[in-house]
Amino acid sequence: MGKKLLIFIVIAIVAFVVLVYVFKFVLVTALIISGVIVIAPLLYFAFLAGKSQD
Repeated sequence: MGKKLLIFIVIAIVAFVVLVYVFKFVLVTALIISGVIVIAPLLYFAFLAGKSQD
């Protein structure tokens, strides 16, 4: 009984660590994508505004 519990705990810890790493990766990716979505139009409009002043 004790050995099964130990194996279960090890599996649970490994699964948790993997989930945390996957979550971090997804979170960073989502932040980068949302950042690009927000920044790209601003850069585009700034570029257009700069071009029209010339």
